[in-house]
Amino acid sequence: MKIQETGLRDCVIIHPDVFGDDRGSFTEVFDEQYADIVYPFGLEFVQDNISISKKGVFRGLHIQLGEKQGKLVTCMHGIVTDFVVDLRPWSSTYKMWDYETLFGNKKDQIYIPPGFAHGFYAHKENSIVHYKTSELYNKSQERTLFWKDKDIGVGYEYSYNSISNVILSPKDEKGLSFKELEKEL
Repeated sequence: MKIQETGLRDCVIIHPDVFGDDRGSFTEVFDEQYADIVYPFGLEFVQDNISISKKGVFRGLHIQLGEKQGKLVTCMHGIVTDFVVDLRPWSSTYKMWDYETLFGNKKDQIYIPPGFAHGFYAHKENSIVHYKTSELYNKSQERTLFWKDKDIGVGYEYSYNSISNVILSPKDEKGLSFKELEKEL
């Protein structure tokens, strides 16, 4: 496994080893050794989620307040571009964003620390994303940062294969502006 820094404090990309032959492939996507490398804050993962998305779906930018969630995200099938925004007011990278394209055949991962907003765009039909979270989902604490918020200014045009014809859920269409969300951080 190789660890790659991102431009955001504490957020890293993990490139696991994929062992393949004519039968298929094998990849170890998580074990306890990650504790020393990925989450030095003593986080433990307590929930696993799987999302299947049509081509063109954008999910996010989601954040959980209160019991903030750290996430370990893996693209299991297809291609997604993952977007993260550091919303930790004390952080040196506060209000900064980054992205990483994750390919299902490589099983690359992104570790997203608690206090980040997170979203992804599916470039392929039936893209499957698996993510582990450090806190249970709490609907009353979930917020959505509007994906095209002008104060944050995520550069979607720089991502893999660009982003167009976005399909959003009603919840994500009504995301909060950064100014609205900042009052709750």
